[in-house]
Amino acid sequence: MQQLLFLSRLACICNVCFVLTAIFKFVPALKQGHFVSTVLVLGLPVAFVLNLVVHTGIAIVILKRKKVKQHMPSWLMIFNLLCLVLQLIYFLQ
Repeated sequence: MQQLLFLSRLACICNVCFVLTAIFKFVPALKQGHFVSTVLVLGLPVAFVLNLVVHTGIAIVILKRKKVKQHMPSWLMIFNLLCLVLQLIYFLQ
């Protein structure tokens, strides 16, 4: 369960990068640099794959009839799930 909590926190950081990547579309003339490229890499491919892994792990834990809420904050699961839905909409568009 500790690994799932760690991956969920990492997915949260990547999801924040995904939100920043979406905002970058509307900001004119960003200077290209290490920060922008890191945010783009963490925000687009890594966030989506990591979200899928985290939510697959949560589904497996729930199917084993274990309680997830005791080990993971609810806001973290909800935020990651909302970002996963937004990423699916973004990539399937």
